[in-house]
Formats: sequence, C-alpha cells, structure tokens
Amino acid sequence: MSDKSESAPRSDHAELRGKVVIAKSVLRSPTSGRECVYWDVRDRWEAQPKERGLADFWLETADGKVLVLGDHVQVDARADHSRRIVEAVEGDLVALGERLGDIKRTLRSVQGPEAAKLQRERQELAKLATFLHATKAHAKDRVHVGRSKSEQAKWLESNAHVAKADGLGMRTAKLTRDAWEVVIEPGHEIIVNGRCSVELLPPEHGGDGGYRAASSGRVLRGTSAAPLLITGVGIISPAANNSSPERASVEARRSQRRWGRLGDPEGRRRSLRAALIALAIVGGAVGLGVALELVSSR
Repeated sequence: MSDKSESAPRSDHAELRGKVVIAKSVLRSPTSGRECVYWDVRDRWEAQPKERGLADFWLETADGKVLVLGDHVQVDARADHSRRIVEAVEGDLVALGERLGDIKRTLRSVQGPEAAKLQRERQELAKLATFLHATKAHAKDRVHVGRSKSEQAKWLESNAHVAKADGLGMRTAKLTRDAWEVVIEPGHEIIVNGRCSVELLPPEHGGDGGYRAASSGRVLRGTSAAPLLITGVGIISPAANNSSPERASVEARRSQRRWGRLGDPEGRRRSLRAALIALAIVGGAVGLGVALELVSSR
C-alpha cells in the first residue's frame, strides 16, 4: 500500500503560460490549411465547436517544458471572437455615420424622387444602426434589443439581412453569419489551466521533438469531467475564407481615404460629424438632429 502511494504521480492545479511546440504529430486545419496542434470550427455565436482536431504538444514555459495531453481540452476563444466583432461593429458605425452625413448634405439641394430615395435609404440605415448596436451588445453579453440575450439572439438572426455582405455592415455581417475557425499553431503563446503532475512520459514523447527528454517530466492532463482550459488563442478567423488580394486592396484604399481626411480641417469636421452621428443613433431621431446641428454650426 505504501509503495503504491509513493509511486502514484502527485498532481496539483496549475496555470501555465508558454509557447506551443510540436510534440510528435502535427495537424492541418481543414478550412485554412494551417499546420497546428489544435483546430475547431464553430457556428456564429456558439461557444462550443461543432468539429475539431487535437494533438499532444509541448508547452515551453519560463521554467521548462510541460507536456500537454490533448485528449480532454476546452479552448475558450469567446473573448477573442467578441473583441473582433466589437471592432468590426465600431468600424461599420464610422462608415455608417459618414454615409448619413453625406445624405444630410445632399438632401439640402435635392427634391422630388431623388430626395424620397435618400429618405428611404436613411430609414434603412437606421435599422442597420440598431442591428449594429444590438450585435455589439450581444458580443459584450449585454441586451440592447428585447428582454433577454435569447430574445436578442433571435432578433439578430431575423434581422441579419440589414447588414449587407458587400456594403455597409459587411465586416460585422461576415463575422456574425459565417462559421469561424480557432487554430493553435506552433509558436503561439497560450495559457493552460488544469491538473499538472510529474510522471513518466508516454513512450511516444520520451525523446523526440528535439528534446533530450528524461524518463519523467511535468504533464498537464485533463479528464472528461475536468478538461484542461486553454485561453489566449493565437489565431481566430472566419472559417469560410472569401478574402482576396483585390478585396484587401479595395478595403485598404477605403480606409486610407477615410482616415486621410483627418489631415485637413474639413476632414476633421467630417470625421467628427460621422462619429457624432453614430453615437446619436442610439438616442433616436431627436439626438441625431441635435448632433447634426451641433456639427453644422461649427
């Protein structure tokens, strides 16, 4: 009994930060083709993957290497995905504010059918603004539309069409409509929480992978009841990659034109007007009118 107790590996809970190093085998994500030790694909707002692949890997920490067994792991990428959504919404709101400013200026000099068309566009943009703010709130675990997150999620799904995939709201639309991929590649810095013990290393990890390994070492091992929790994921991207050099070039030129205006006084006024419009949308039509009048009087 005493011998068994002494030979059993002692395990403690640990939180370890380090860089990922291939242990034995390497995977390739089916959507982006990246070499990795872990990949998964998730739908829209889902926190849990619908499919995944995983392998054992070394975690190179400040105190040496630790073997991470990939049988039972949970990768939490919600915070990173939410941050990307919030950034996309804020960018789309700036573009939305600029377009509303253009409409307001044009309405001063047109009448008839052209004015009616612009008024209809302004109404559609108001719907888009509500969708964008609700999307941002949902990403931050807040409620902007409805009485609960579940009601808000249903509203977002039924109103997703207002964000045009090839126009205003396209960045937000892409992140909230497409499946998205999580990949952990060699060299990524991550944090692993779970049970850590010093034990005999599995034969397949006894000396390969460039390490002159001893017979025992530190091992992070999860179970089905208590999986290892991995955060600080290095790569999160849309699973359906529709980007192209041409599209990236167009978006870069748009961004350059937008932010290049800040170099002249009129550009600063227009950018301030766009920002105030985007903020005022939350307050409704009255707030929008006040913001426009404040900027117009400058």
